[in-house]
Amino acid sequence: MLNQVKLFVRDFAEDESGQGINEYAAIMAFVSMVFMLVFSLSQGSLANALIQSVSSMSGQLYRLIAASNF
Repeated sequence: MLNQVKLFVRDFAEDESGQGINEYAAIMAFVSMVFMLVFSLSQGSLANALIQSVSSMSGQLYRLIAASNF
């Protein structure tokens, strides 16, 4: 029984099949921290620019839909 546990732990430690997921999660965490830093340093000016852009796009889409007579 003890040999089976040792064998399981050794195989688990040597298995690299989930390594790609871990690397992806680490990259996503880093990108998230960079975004948080940029937003905190911009003091709301970046957020206002994004809101204005999305508002402009939604207005243009609304006008396109209205013009197409749906």
